[in-house]
Amino acid sequence: IRALTEGAFVLRGLAVDGGGLPFQLWRDITRRLLLSTPVSDFEASVLGELVPDIEDLIGRPVADAPYLQGEGQKMRLIATIVDLLKRQTQPTVLLLEDLQWTEESLDVVRKLQYFIGKLPLLIVGNYRNDERADLPDELPGTQVIQLERLSELAISELIEAMLGAQGKNPNLLSFLQQQTEGNAFFMVEVMRALAEDTTAVARPPLLHEAHRSRRVITGI
Repeated sequence: IRALTEGAFVLRGLAVDGGGLPFQLWRDITRRLLLSTPVSDFEASVLGELVPDIEDLIGRPVADAPYLQGEGQKMRLIATIVDLLKRQTQPTVLLLEDLQWTEESLDVVRKLQYFIGKLPLLIVGNYRNDERADLPDELPGTQVIQLERLSELAISELIEAMLGAQGKNPNLLSFLQQQTEGNAFFMVEVMRALAEDTTAVARPPLLHEAHRSRRVITGI
């Protein structure tokens, strides 16, 4: 939100548990880039394997790209994604989420690292260090910021900011402390789930079993 209000172009990619489709992290990012960045017929044909509806996005027919054996097809796709990002003149923020679940998508990040000092580009990624502690070693030169669990005071301030006066409910505070243990990402998901039920804030302890499956689905 801060980047958007200050005039940056914000792109968000999300990895999924199990890996998803090839280059899953870059699919939404590429679709958004295609809406504002002109591409050649050849580039469109390369990106077609990543964006099935590319013809609708760019408004013209797209032929299949020539097949390449081995790593050639993968490297061609990576280079094309990177070239799209290199053309951005507006300050750009890439938000890459749940990097612990991706493999080949990191190759695009590695390629971008060669140009990062020459581009108006900021890359922010998050990952779960309990699932992939060695991820920073796979991306040399990155700055790691450890996000600590929220304190009781921080939890209280967060829920009050989200709910207003209702956030001062001591039962709600106790419930969130118990269920999230200060995990900020999980806390926001729980609050979102509670917000779906207008009476939930008044009876948070009853929701533990009801929302247990939500914790598993979201992976928080």
